[in-house]
Amino acid sequence: MKKILSLLLVASMLFGMIATLSGCGKKDAEIRIYLGDQIYDFDPALAFVDDNVNRVMSLIFEPLFLLDENGKVKPGLAKSYKIIEDEEKNLYQMEITLKETYWNDGKAKVTADDLYFAWTRILDPEFMSQAAPLLYDVKNATKVKQDVAGVSRNDIGLEANKDVFTITFEGKIDYDAFLRNLTSVALSPLRENKVTEGDPDKEYWAKRTSFIATNGAFAIRSWNASTGEFTLQKNEYYHVSEPEEGNKTKDVYPSQIQMQWTNEDFDRNYRGDMNGFLQDTFDKFYSLSDVAEEAIFCVGAMPLDKELRLEYFDDADVFDAFSTYSFVFNTNKAPFDNEKVRLALSMAIDRNYLAEELVFAKAADGFISHAVWDSVKKKTSFRSEAESLIVTEARLDEARALLAGVDTSATIKLTVRDTVEDHLIAEHVEEAWGELGFEVDVNYVKQDTEIWADEKGEPGRTVVVGSRIPVYDDGIQAAYISGEFDVLGLDYNMYSTNAFTALCGFTTLLNGNGVEYYIDETTGLSNAKNRLHCSGFSDAAYDAIMDRALAEKDLEKRADILHEAEEYLLSKMPIVPVVYNQNYYLVEKIGGLDFDGYGNPVLTHARLKVSLPEAEVKVEEEEEY
Repeated sequence: MKKILSLLLVASMLFGMIATLSGCGKKDAEIRIYLGDQIYDFDPALAFVDDNVNRVMSLIFEPLFLLDENGKVKPGLAKSYKIIEDEEKNLYQMEITLKETYWNDGKAKVTADDLYFAWTRILDPEFMSQAAPLLYDVKNATKVKQDVAGVSRNDIGLEANKDVFTITFEGKIDYDAFLRNLTSVALSPLRENKVTEGDPDKEYWAKRTSFIATNGAFAIRSWNASTGEFTLQKNEYYHVSEPEEGNKTKDVYPSQIQMQWTNEDFDRNYRGDMNGFLQDTFDKFYSLSDVAEEAIFCVGAMPLDKELRLEYFDDADVFDAFSTYSFVFNTNKAPFDNEKVRLALSMAIDRNYLAEELVFAKAADGFISHAVWDSVKKKTSFRSEAESLIVTEARLDEARALLAGVDTSATIKLTVRDTVEDHLIAEHVEEAWGELGFEVDVNYVKQDTEIWADEKGEPGRTVVVGSRIPVYDDGIQAAYISGEFDVLGLDYNMYSTNAFTALCGFTTLLNGNGVEYYIDETTGLSNAKNRLHCSGFSDAAYDAIMDRALAEKDLEKRADILHEAEEYLLSKMPIVPVVYNQNYYLVEKIGGLDFDGYGNPVLTHARLKVSLPEAEVKVEEEEEY
């Protein structure tokens, strides 16, 4: 649950990079960040089970538009756009002109073709991505995703012409709402040759950090799974017209962002001792312990200690996250195929207790998070207009009543991440479900490893000829995609300000998973079937509600339908919302640090605002920006 550990800007400890980049207001500096836990996949279209990933994605990829902290849409990759309407011809288009910018390696310009590739990839019926509903206003998008006969990828209403990207819609839409969809990092451009040519299996490109091409303010420089260290460097070609020597970006200040993931000793060593954590962290990076208190400037992660978190809560910038920590049931397996069992297991959870212990979280009384908008304005959240659909305290007696006559002898295998937050939640749930008669076997997942080698590997390992690079899979994401689990704990990401995208995930046809091809044993012919949500949930009544939501283009009227959809979904409970995630940041003595509308830190203009002792470091003349 990284969103609670969020992100620890342990500092622009930058401390002028000690003797080399010292000084106040220095732009070309190193920033240090402490993250919750490791990231293994940098494909922006697949960031749907880990809220922590979005903080990194927003630094290395840039979509067409950005959402600022006030909910306003700002240009990102887009330079300008215009709307084209011809009612007689039923023609409704958006024409977007791109800024001049290059990929981080400087070898190619970012063009409309890169957007075309990325978006048609998401809409390809063989590609699973719950970001697909972001594009369902585009002409033929739903038909292509569902593999409707006679409609191909070339029929999607997208056209690329150098730096001009033209989008054709099914009809007249709310253009402002569509622009907000385009702020999702999931719709960032991708360089086709990197995705399709550099990986023989075409599935590991986003895990090979030395290979990925990115178009954001920062690029991946190094990644070390064994030490938990991860470095981003300034993308020198960000918003640069020509990648010539000396012609480097002026839009990014920090030269590097040094990241460090937490480890298994984090909470044990520093429980109740924030000062000790800061001191040791500073010692580790710079060996200047006598000035450590002055050198830690921004903190956004701390040990799982309720009193410690409460102590810093009032001073933190707290953001409701676009995700809800939830349990997904595999409804294809007994006893989770029984609706009463799912409801009973949900009733047994004391969400108030969990939110209080985590501090930076809210007890979930619904599925859609507090950060999601109700319709057209950020100031009105979806949750503020919704009824409480879940009682947040435990109701064991009611749960037992629901289970009357149900065999509870089955062992429930609960799969969660191996983090301190997940441990807290899993231990509570293990006890609560045990009170109902179930035995719970908790599987704490760190990572699955795929071994890359140039010779035959051992049984059970994946081998790709011609490479010696180890690749690490996110075990939770792998289980989500495969559907091989009983109950899966994850951060269920909302993808955008619009509840429609998240709620689409549970439909039969609009979920973004496309179709699965198979050989009919009777006829021997190739056939296709729709891939369901990983829970296996499929309900005609729910599908009908979401079909109405898709057809309704008035956002206020659509919001009413989406509230109806959420209520119906939770009456069936294929997913159990547990807590609404929150991000938090403690900021001190660092300037130029902003936050976007998704609660992610914007570090492009981050700089140090502190003077250092002359005895330790020579202070250069201050620069103001």
